[in-house]
Amino acid sequence: MDRRTFLRGLAGLVAWSWLGRVDADGLDGSTMSNALSQELAALSEHHFGGYASQCSADTLRAQLARAGVISADGIDRQRLAMLAREEPLRVYQGFYYAPTELDLYALAYLTHRPPLGY
Repeated sequence: MDRRTFLRGLAGLVAWSWLGRVDADGLDGSTMSNALSQELAALSEHHFGGYASQCSADTLRAQLARAGVISADGIDRQRLAMLAREEPLRVYQGFYYAPTELDLYALAYLTHRPPLGY
């Protein structure tokens, strides 16, 4: 095996492991990291069921990851607060929310529907 073939194989292995990690993070796939899952479970409320019914969990997950709000480490609260100060507020069921905040609550509802007695 020559050096070039070895380096190509190594680069392919690194790319394959990186793509697998992104999928395992749950930001591009159907599974989610434990840290992020726990934080979303804590945010899940029936109050956001109506808004969540208009959304797709995969789309919300991708949007929030692109915005830097969620990652495998969980929710970046500083980034969320910064976006909430910059975005125009919207009224949802009588309360004011930033669009990113509503999307986060909708993702939490879609991934962890709370029990009815919640």
